[in-house]
Amino acid sequence: MLPQGEPTLKRLIFDTNVLLDDPIALRRHAPLAQELIIPLCVLEELDALKLEQSERGQRARAITHELDTLSATHPELSKGISFEGAVLKVSDLGHKAQEGQEPQESRHDLKLLACLKAYHQLTFEQSTLLTRDVNLRVRARFYGLNATPDLLARSSEPSSHDHSTLDEQGELSDQRARLEHLTPSDEPAWGLRPLNNEQRLALHYLRDPSVSLVCLTGKAGTGKTLIALAAGLAQCLEGERRYERLLVSRAIFPLGRDIGYLPGTLEEKMSPWVQPIYDNLDFLLGQRPQRQPHRGRARADELLDMGVVEVTPITYIRGRSIPGQYMIIDEAQNLTQHEVKTILTRAGQGTKLVLIGDTAQIDHPYLSAEHNGLKHVIERFKGQSCAAHVLLTQGERSPLAALAADLL
Repeated sequence: MLPQGEPTLKRLIFDTNVLLDDPIALRRHAPLAQELIIPLCVLEELDALKLEQSERGQRARAITHELDTLSATHPELSKGISFEGAVLKVSDLGHKAQEGQEPQESRHDLKLLACLKAYHQLTFEQSTLLTRDVNLRVRARFYGLNATPDLLARSSEPSSHDHSTLDEQGELSDQRARLEHLTPSDEPAWGLRPLNNEQRLALHYLRDPSVSLVCLTGKAGTGKTLIALAAGLAQCLEGERRYERLLVSRAIFPLGRDIGYLPGTLEEKMSPWVQPIYDNLDFLLGQRPQRQPHRGRARADELLDMGVVEVTPITYIRGRSIPGQYMIIDEAQNLTQHEVKTILTRAGQGTKLVLIGDTAQIDHPYLSAEHNGLKHVIERFKGQSCAAHVLLTQGERSPLAALAADLL
């Protein structure tokens, strides 16, 4: 919600990527504006996407079904219907402004800009375009028009331009207080001993059976994946053997693209994406990196053959139920809110889920450091006793890696 006392906005215009990333975006933003506008070009783009056998296609179908239900009971959708306290409209303003030979994506952007301009000229009131497209936002502002990736995320940010730094300072201050209260031990996990207080706190939560969700964030080289794997191996193969299996995956961008488009078997398709996981496993298993692939991964492959470790693509996780497993999702900053929800809802009884990522390294074109699935989970699970978040800032990979992460 917007801060109390701030006037409700007159009009919000939605781009397709906002609706696809957050299927309830209309409902979330309804209390903030008098009018919610879906341009006709957005409906056309949703119609083109609905046949895709992917997460994106599924979300496009869900949105069009909801609009179909609304239009069936309220045929005057073009004139506006009551929706969650606001007025929802489908608009064709500016739709025919660009019918040239431009590529389809360019025509879509131009029609959105034309719609935004038309409302501004027609009503003399400023409208706001919600879009994840960075270039489209820049072009809109060039014409003196408002554009933002997410109104709710923007309204909750501190007033300082350096909000990420302020967030990190608050998180680190909270971690120091938790360290004083918890006093985690230096007991190694799978032979790996924590090198700093942040890693001690992370290992504490990774080994705590009462914490079923752990989010590890921080720059490259801080040991996020390594300590998560070490804690997982220790709890799957040593002592109580708390978990049946260590399941590891990485957010492969683009997540929605079926891995079958790549040549080879499933293992060959996954190999480029999961090699960092094998590198960490080889290190933990005490084997020096080898140039020969069959020698460098021999011991990791033994664990795979035994079924103790499973490396799986996120693409096929929908529909699975995963009980009693220690589950690591690497590169989680490249997940959307909908995708990370799909993953978390797969966790069965006795499963621990570890999300790892660096929000400074976003590959997804419509996500940012402040708007991504990992950040969304961290914010929504604050205060929940079953969840913990640890921010790691001290680079331990090498002095060169630490300098590169800070300076470049």
